Amino acid sequence: MTTTTETTSVSTAVDVNAPIERAFQVFTVEIGTWWDDDKHILDVPLAEMVFEPHVGGNIIDRGTDGSECRWARVLAYDPPRRVCFSWDINTQWEIETDPAKSSEIEITFTQMTPGRTHVVLTHRHLDRHGDGWQRMREAVSSGWSLTRFADIAEQTHSNRHVLGQTMPTVSDETRRARLAASFSRSSAVGIHGGSCTRSLVT
Repeated sequence: MTTTTETTSVSTAVDVNAPIERAFQVFTVEIGTWWDDDKHILDVPLAEMVFEPHVGGNIIDRGTDGSECRWARVLAYDPPRRVCFSWDINTQWEIETDPAKSSEIEITFTQMTPGRTHVVLTHRHLDRHGDGWQRMREAVSSGWSLTRFADIAEQTHSNRHVLGQTMPTVSDETRRARLAASFSRSSAVGIHGGSCTRSLVT
């Protein structure tokens, strides 16, 4: 994996031993299988992540207490070659409600061979965050790692093809079970785009 830093952007790339369709699927709708559990701005542990696969959708973090955080908007969705979403988090690591002050993450997928894909992630327009944006660049330059993503994409692709038979894809059921259990004594508050909210526990 390689990482480069430009003045107002950060880019990292990795080659994945999986077909382009599989790499795209894992990065997007299966984001919860590879995203680090500690990389979120909820006040409680992360239970699951949801990627809404369409322009105008959100990336949503759900906490173990039922709280939700919609920290990104899907700006482009072109499977299996390109996806782009906003980074609606400010330099104080809180939700940014002004789209003009949000940066963008673009991921491109290029087929090298039928079973190998080149993936490039670029986090750009970091200067839109205003004062202190350089600190944001420093944080994301070390935070964006595609190693685990590549490992999961390669692992699940391999697991689905055993002795010539297609096996079920590894799911995120463990996270979903944790979330379901947390609702035994709680009810979630409604979510309205670009926000983090907590549940009410009785």
